[in-house]
Amino acid sequence: DYGIAGLFVALFSAGSIAAGFLCSYLLRKIGSRTTILSLTAFIPLAYLGITLTPQKIPLLLFFFASGIGCGTIGNINNAIVNECAVGESTALNILHMFFAVGAFMSPIIASVLTQLGIGWRYTVFIGIAICLVMLYTYSTVNFEFMESVAIILLVIGPESTKRPYYNFLDFYLAPPILFFYVG
Repeated sequence: DYGIAGLFVALFSAGSIAAGFLCSYLLRKIGSRTTILSLTAFIPLAYLGITLTPQKIPLLLFFFASGIGCGTIGNINNAIVNECAVGESTALNILHMFFAVGAFMSPIIASVLTQLGIGWRYTVFIGIAICLVMLYTYSTVNFEFMESVAIILLVIGPESTKRPYYNFLDFYLAPPILFFYVG
């Protein structure tokens, strides 16, 4: 039913939004490695749950959880590239180009696999395997610089007038713009 399918997409997006808040909070509380690995682990766990349950309510929760994981990846990858590129926009453009290529190619690959007789569940299992490789890769990265990124996410402004991010009008203007752009 189309209403439930739309709700899946909406909850995935809500999870992605929640990831922004969770990442900035948890980076300070439990550290970068634990935050990144635990929130990113939501993806393979949610995908596994999606393949195993026919119930609508758990499916909705799994889509929300996968949104948290995917939102975390977006936040972390942007932060890593921005930190390594020291403000060079070319590096971020290349990162987003790869995202676009993946967003374009993944449905095509999934369609080809299902047309070849591989069921949708096995196609998702391939995605889970890729997510596990990603988790392993993240476990080998040095995330020490992310501690300063958490502080940047929480406090913005010159040293003498530092204020929490939620006191800036831009904080409230940017999300709706991204919502309508991405949505």
